[in-house]
Amino acid sequence: DLHPSERVVTWREDYKKRFGVEATPFAEGSYDSIMMLAKVIKDVGSTAPADLQRGFNAVQNFDGLTGSLSFNEKN
Repeated sequence: DLHPSERVVTWREDYKKRFGVEATPFAEGSYDSIMMLAKVIKDVGSTAPADLQRGFNAVQNFDGLTGSLSFNEKN
């Protein structure tokens, strides 16, 4: 948050225009979560819990607002 990227600054400005309030880190994290969920659903072609779990475990270097996000079976 000390040195936000250009992408985060632009996202925060768009957020404020759309919703009339400042974005919070929770908004940024929620945005990343929903965008990642959409990608996983598209990749696995399902919303079944086991398929989603498999899909999330395969996420590597997801380019989120909050940084590069990756998962595996243990993390």
